[in-house]
Amino acid sequence: MSTRWLSIAPGSRPCRRRRSDEAKAMAMTTHPARESVAQMVRRDDTAGVARLVPEAPLSDPDLWAALRAAVASACTDDRVHALVLVLGARAGAGQLLTLEGAPALSGLADVIENCDKPVVAAMSGLVADEAFALAVAAHYRVMASDARLHTRATAQGLIPAGGLTQRLPRLSGAGVALDLLRDGATFDAPAADAAGLVDAVAGRGEDAATSAAIRFAHACIAEGVGPRRTRHRDDGMRDPAAFGQAIGAARAASGPAGLMAGARVVDCVEMAQFLPLGTGLAYEAEAAQECRASEDVTGLRHLISARSGLRAAVPRAADAPDHAAILLPAGAVVPDALVAALLGGGLHVTLIAPDVATLRAGFAAVAERQEAAVRSGAMTARLRDAGWARLGAAHGAHELGAQGLVVVAEAALAEGDTETLAELQAAMPAHGAVAVLLPAEARAGALAPLLDRAVRPATVMGLAADTAAPPRGFELMLTPRTADAAHGGFQALAERLGCTAVPARGAFISGALLTALEGAVAHLIGAGTAPAHVAAVLDDWGLSEAAPATDAARGGEGQGSRREVRNGLLAALANAGAHLLADGTAARPGDIDLVAVDRLGFAAGRGGPMHLADRAGVMVLRAFLRRWADEAPALWAPAPLWDDLFRHARQLSEFEAG
Repeated sequence: MSTRWLSIAPGSRPCRRRRSDEAKAMAMTTHPARESVAQMVRRDDTAGVARLVPEAPLSDPDLWAALRAAVASACTDDRVHALVLVLGARAGAGQLLTLEGAPALSGLADVIENCDKPVVAAMSGLVADEAFALAVAAHYRVMASDARLHTRATAQGLIPAGGLTQRLPRLSGAGVALDLLRDGATFDAPAADAAGLVDAVAGRGEDAATSAAIRFAHACIAEGVGPRRTRHRDDGMRDPAAFGQAIGAARAASGPAGLMAGARVVDCVEMAQFLPLGTGLAYEAEAAQECRASEDVTGLRHLISARSGLRAAVPRAADAPDHAAILLPAGAVVPDALVAALLGGGLHVTLIAPDVATLRAGFAAVAERQEAAVRSGAMTARLRDAGWARLGAAHGAHELGAQGLVVVAEAALAEGDTETLAELQAAMPAHGAVAVLLPAEARAGALAPLLDRAVRPATVMGLAADTAAPPRGFELMLTPRTADAAHGGFQALAERLGCTAVPARGAFISGALLTALEGAVAHLIGAGTAPAHVAAVLDDWGLSEAAPATDAARGGEGQGSRREVRNGLLAALANAGAHLLADGTAARPGDIDLVAVDRLGFAAGRGGPMHLADRAGVMVLRAFLRRWADEAPALWAPAPLWDDLFRHARQLSEFEAG
């Protein structure tokens, strides 16, 4: 077990920094706490150390009150000389977007930091959002080797709460703080250790982190070491030039999806260098209130609701597959971005091809994809090497065991490839899935030849995914024969990869949206609309690359206004979505918005075309459609769904399939 010494505070004795690999916990006598607190927080005292364990998710403001009372009680208990705050699986990761209690969370963090006795945070699992804020407010931090640090608030259009924008830069500097708070990076234990965010790294899991934190607390007691408050730390601010350069680089970048919160997080982190903690917290609170009132939050709330609705509606296997095979016909191009994502999700991936040249080209493409990720900082060399070790090759199914997922790179398979697929299907587990990569414009007929020859057609579905960039979301084209078990297996995989997988029937949602968008853009520009107006609307929606017809004509004169262009493009997209809902291709309006955001790049803060249409109202949308219906009926002739909603005085969000 390696050890290092840390200076805790000026004039204090040093506290030994310890690393533990599942070492046995000390033999200690435990007695119940003298004062009881709400059942949401469990407290037990061990030889002068009070261990506080939240028994409810930290997203619950009631827990904050209970935890605040527990911390205050322990801080004033003469028998307690140090506190251990357990931030593990029970605490969970909250959804800050659904809460309005940021001041209460900030108050709890202040109580923790102001405690006159050492407070040690024991971190395990995903330490995100509220749990992260409380860990940073603690005086010392012990992290499990498999724990991760992350925040999601900025991606939801909000400022990370609990004082994170003020305390984190004091510990790590502006660069690390912005990576975590603005860009949503995830730090594992080695990265957190290198950034100076933890005082010790323990073994795996909550028990190891808690045991190490208790030992750390006892060492502080034995050596007479008191609190080390984050408000007095300046480790991350000792190089003002580097701090300023990180701020400048962040301002030059666009931030997550162009959301207001990204820019305001940069402002808050910058103020941490100049303001005392109390004033900085007030600045953070003001910025948070500004973001909560923005249009971004409305759109992001809708997307959260849409993801919840999708999750509740689709089947999901208990376990995601651990092994995947990529079936490559001779000369096929390997979907290297998808392979890299599967490797990043911890899967063992095997490339199967009948010839060495195809396999060699596939390995080279995956290697270049991973190297580019390392160069950009999106992946560490350690993760690259771990993923590469799980990548294999084979010339047939007889060389492999059971594969939970088979990705077929092309729908048209030669006779030998069909035999290989049959062998793979025969060995599949019950929730195994065969996903056939298809272009967005494909229809169900593209799967017909393969279905006719498949030994288990119930496992087959179409798959649309980014092949040139890491996938943010998947689309599944289900057939009448696709079984829930296979669908559920892929849904479990998507969840493991942190992606959505939106199912559709007979076609892909993205294909219909792209057709409508490109057709509307071409019609408007052909009718004399100023290309600059079209480009401005697409840029605001994040869709400039989805309609390349505008790239060659961003300048120039023309007629119309941006408002009119926006109305026309929105009407075309929403009308395409209405047709998808009416014919059963899509099950819910929210599914269409998820595809628009996760697959096409529609700005998350706008919520998607169906959300914007719902905000405009059915009557207004019908008026937009009628404005252009005679010019291009295929795009703007109102779908019957609009009249049906209007007759029944219902909103689009109230649509129910069937």
